[in-house]
Amino acid sequence: MVKGQPASKGTARGILRFIQSPNEVSDFESGDILLADRTTPDYLPIMRRAAAIVTHHGGRLSHAAVVSREFGVPCVVAVTENIRHWDGMEVEVNGGMGTVEQCA
Repeated sequence: MVKGQPASKGTARGILRFIQSPNEVSDFESGDILLADRTTPDYLPIMRRAAAIVTHHGGRLSHAAVVSREFGVPCVVAVTENIRHWDGMEVEVNGGMGTVEQCA
C-alpha cells in the first residue's frame, strides 16, 4: 500500500494505467484507474473514463483533484512512492484515506 494526499472521497477498484501523455487515450479503457505524474486539461477525455485518478504530483487544489471532485471519482494526489511499475495491475484507490493498494 502507498499513501498520498486524499483529494476526492470514495473508493474504486480497477486496472491501473500509467499514462505519460494525453495522446495515449486509446490505451485507456472505461473503468481503468488513471495514474499520471500530473494532469492538465488535455487529459479530460481520459479522466472522463477513469474510475479513479492517482497522481505523483499536486495537491488538493491541483487539476486532478478539482476535476475528480467535479466528476465524483476518487482521487489521491502527491503519491511519493513511484508506482509506475504497477501499470496493468488491479488496485483499489481510497480517495478519503489517500491510499492506493494492490489487490490480491
